[in-house]
Amino acid sequence: MNPEIKIILIVCDPVNRAYSDFAQVIKRKEFPNIIEYIPDGDIEDDNLRMASFEKFINDYLEKAEAKRDDLNDEDFIHWVRTIYR
Repeated sequence: MNPEIKIILIVCDPVNRAYSDFAQVIKRKEFPNIIEYIPDGDIEDDNLRMASFEKFINDYLEKAEAKRDDLNDEDFIHWVRTIYR
């Protein structure tokens, strides 16, 4: 191995990363399908953001389960990859 090359491994908890991404999106109000999850009140309040995040995740999982039942494997994978584009 080349001694000039360093490899850095960053491990991130996927739940914390998803929550962080969600919190940033609701602050910027970018995605129309996420706007309904913006909490009423102070969006800097962690309790409000967490409650909104949990609702978003639960709704998304319900939607994903329904799609999984309706689509074949290839179409479902495509749906998952493109749902929020």
